[in-house]
Order: sequence, then C-alpha cells, then structure tokens
Amino acid sequence: MMNHSARGIYGGSMAHIISVINQKGGVGKTTTVINLASALARLGYPVLVIDMDPQANASKTLGLQHPHDVLWTTAKLLSDKSEVVHSSPWYDTVEEDVTLIYGHISLAKIERLMMSMAMPGLVLRARIEQMALRDDQIILIDCPPSLSVLTVNALVASHSCIVPLESG
Repeated sequence: MMNHSARGIYGGSMAHIISVINQKGGVGKTTTVINLASALARLGYPVLVIDMDPQANASKTLGLQHPHDVLWTTAKLLSDKSEVVHSSPWYDTVEEDVTLIYGHISLAKIERLMMSMAMPGLVLRARIEQMALRDDQIILIDCPPSLSVLTVNALVASHSCIVPLESG
C-alpha cells in the first residue's frame, strides 16, 4: 500500500498526490480518477480530485454543480495573483468523502498565461502546499490529454502517477 504520511515537498507531512496522465485522449484517465476516488473513499480515505483538464469531464461527473457555476476552479487556483490561496478551495461531490476542485474551459487560456511566468511548472505544487490538507488525504489529479504545462504542473506536484493505456 502507499505511505500515508509522505514527506511534504518542503519537509512537512502531507497528502499523497497521484496524477493520472497520458497524452492520448480516450484511454480512461477520467474514468480511472472517478472510480479510484470512489473506491479509496469507500476504504475510508478522504480524497480530493483536482480536475486539470479544460474539458472538465471529471467535474461534470463528480460535481454537484456545473463548472461554470462555481467560484473556485483549477483555473482560478493557477491564475490567482495573490500569494495566499484559499485554504480549502474544494467542493463536495456526489461521492461521500470525495471533494473536488473543478476544471474549467478557461484552463486553456490560463495555460498560455502560465508560459510567461518565471517557473510555470511549479504553480500547482505551491498552491497545494497552501491548502489545509489531512496527512491521510489522497489527491488524484485528472490531467488533460496532452503533455502541456498543465500536465507538467501535475507531475511536479505528484508523488506518483498512473498511466492508463488502451488495451488491444
């Protein structure tokens, strides 16, 4: 099983972060995130899903609201100019013990803006460090179907990754 008190990026203990990535679409990244989140929650782990995909399919499936109707999205999280992020920028979902930071179509625009930053690949990691997370919490990141700055942010923030593959 996994180390539930993984050492934090800056030395403290923190949640275990897993990115689900593949630059090909249609291989089951979102399906893997949704089903794994549900299974882990049923085993008693608090789960946070971060939807990094501008298509926001994980958000549309798990969320109680449409991504356009929420204030805190991954796009806002990544683009917020303030040094301090909201300590719990997530929302409840249709699954008990699974929370969500919604994806949004504006992530495509934010990705272009991030390219002008000094260190664009470190933004998500810094934002996660500011969140009020439990040591036993598991964060699952649903990545877009590309090797983009959004995917790089997810990988830099992660302790491990899952790469779903199309069989056959």
